[in-house]
Amino acid sequence: EGLCKAKRLIYIATSGGIIGEFNFGFDYIKALAKGLFGINDVLFFSAENLDIYGNNPNEILNDSKEKIKTVLKNN
Repeated sequence: EGLCKAKRLIYIATSGGIIGEFNFGFDYIKALAKGLFGINDVLFFSAENLDIYGNNPNEILNDSKEKIKTVLKNN
């Protein structure tokens, strides 16, 4: 049983490309949070494709921020 008093862990990642199935950092942190610390509410957010030519990184980041706000407001 975890002794951590945190109720939620929020993991945010940025990437120049697509993270897709290779989200090893989050998978590792999620396993630690749930298995060792007893934090069952683990959320993942990302801003991806920041380095793709033609994409607007500021727009991607702002869209990601809005998504985070929306999800957190509804939880």
